[in-house]
Amino acid sequence: MDVTGTMVSFNGKLEKHYSDAARWCGVSISNTEVDKISHSFKTAYKETCVQHPCFGNSIMSTKDWWRVCVLKSFEYAGVNLTPDQKENVFRRIYSLFGSHATYSAFPDAKPFLKWARRRNLVCGVLSNADERYGDSILPMLGLEEELNFLCFSKELGVEK
Repeated sequence: MDVTGTMVSFNGKLEKHYSDAARWCGVSISNTEVDKISHSFKTAYKETCVQHPCFGNSIMSTKDWWRVCVLKSFEYAGVNLTPDQKENVFRRIYSLFGSHATYSAFPDAKPFLKWARRRNLVCGVLSNADERYGDSILPMLGLEEELNFLCFSKELGVEK
């Protein structure tokens, strides 16, 4: 099964998370720029996926892939960041997107996985995502121990 939208939901709005992180790092960001972030992220994400498929696969780290995508998102929204701000904002966002602030398990996810395990059904993840779901997000949400396998496009170098 997939992860986001199946077992895990995204909390909040991307533009709020991004703008809050920028402001926390001392970046002055206007409401107009905040309003552009969601669209800018979609553009940056698509471009980064084309330039570095499967989250960079073995060519670049997941963290570097997300650095490119996040910083393009701000650039395309018209937000000017200094080199120090770029790194600080990126680190804040990267950390945030591995926390309870941005993800939660659907209420029926864990009961379903436990039900399937009791019946000896094999359940696993096949996702066009990076390995952070398996490394931090699923364990943080208490779901990983109920899964038999995890397969992410980043690690396999192919999308489903």
